[in-house]
Amino acid sequence: SSGPFSSSLHSHERTWARAHGCSCALGRLPDMNYEVTGSSSAYKGKILNVQVDEIRYTESGRKSRREVVVKDAFAMVIPIDSNGNLVTVRQFRHPFMQTAVSFPAGGIDAGEDPADAALRELEEEAGLKAQRMTKLAVLHEVPEFARSVGHLFLAEGLTEVPTRREEGEASMS
Repeated sequence: SSGPFSSSLHSHERTWARAHGCSCALGRLPDMNYEVTGSSSAYKGKILNVQVDEIRYTESGRKSRREVVVKDAFAMVIPIDSNGNLVTVRQFRHPFMQTAVSFPAGGIDAGEDPADAALRELEEEAGLKAQRMTKLAVLHEVPEFARSVGHLFLAEGLTEVPTRREEGEASMS
C-alpha cells in the first residue's frame, strides 16, 4: 500500500511519495490541522516544479494555499581525508552570482541507489573514490516550503581519480 491517501494522488505523486517515504499528498494526517483539498502545478522546470495546494483548516473551515517547491532527490558527500580534513569543492552558483564552497552533491538518477549517486558525485566533482561510505542522514531540504529529500554520506579512505565534471561544473575547483 502506498498510504492512506493513495487514491487521491496522481500517478507521479504516488510514485514520488513511495520513493520518499511520504504517505500524504491529498488528505489529512493526524498531526495536520488542515486538509489538502486540491493541488495544481504552477510551474514545471528543468530542476524544480512548483505545486500549489489548496487547504482547509479543520477547526475554522478557513481556506488557504501552500506553495511547494518540488525537487528530485539528491546525494551529498562529506569526504574526510587521511589527516581528518574535510574536502570541499568550489563552484559558481548562479542564484548568488558567486562561487560557493560546498560538499560534492548532485541528483540521484531514476532507479539509482543514493549511495551509488554519492560515489558518482564524489568522483565527478572532487576526483575522489572512497573505500568506505557511511550514511549519516536523510535530509528534508528547506521543509517549510520545499519537498526535496537528500541523502548525506561520510566518505573515508579516499584515493584520487580523474574528475568527470559536467558542463555546468567546468569551473569547479
